[in-house]
Amino acid sequence: MAQPMPPMLTDELPDVFPISAAESAADQQDVLSVLEQLKAMDATLALFYAEGMAPIYGQIQTIRDASLSLEILDQMALPNVVDQQALHCLTRLSGQQLRFDTRFIGYDESAPGSLCIRLEMPCSFSYLQRRGAFRLDLIPRRPVSCFLSVKGDEIEISVADVSLGGVGLLGVIPGVALVPGLILKGARVELSSGNCLIVDLEVRSQADYFLKNGIKTIRTGTQFKALSPRDAQTLMRYINRVATQQS
Repeated sequence: MAQPMPPMLTDELPDVFPISAAESAADQQDVLSVLEQLKAMDATLALFYAEGMAPIYGQIQTIRDASLSLEILDQMALPNVVDQQALHCLTRLSGQQLRFDTRFIGYDESAPGSLCIRLEMPCSFSYLQRRGAFRLDLIPRRPVSCFLSVKGDEIEISVADVSLGGVGLLGVIPGVALVPGLILKGARVELSSGNCLIVDLEVRSQADYFLKNGIKTIRTGTQFKALSPRDAQTLMRYINRVATQQS
């Protein structure tokens, strides 16, 4: 039996279905307008095809009358999508989270050098009422390390989880108040795959966190300030691979 997706504490794309939604945009012209905006801003879309599985990420390349073409950013994950009929797509636009349902039609061979799939044109969008992104909860044998520069010294801080939106840090840093809005510049995030990301992190939230041994600590939710496309693709592949292995 597939394990349910973990709840997300950060800020990018929602994690599980069903999610309560507000009014839907059903007018076809409204749908096209939303899709054009997502395409223009190179927004990342997360495709969910089964509960308990990590999302597959892509970006809109072309929009036609009855379909749209989506470039898959992690080509290794594509075989999991092509046999699925119903797909759920989640994204973000102007601070609002959007969901639409679609179906896989086939491959789009009009974009040489990239791997694109064609999806059925959605009939409506739902505006989601909760925040969140798929979060990969880390286990001891697959740790992620985060190193911060504090007053000229490099300090390692434990990582509870990682997502396309940011990382969850555990514990406190002596002499540093991790208050919302604080920017942690030049943080080095080392993945267990051997890849390393140099990023700026913005502190978004803090909450009590209980370790498996019952000890209480603090979890600090942080958001990537400007993740490069290359780093985003590296992180997507890492999350997809580890989530699949853990399921």
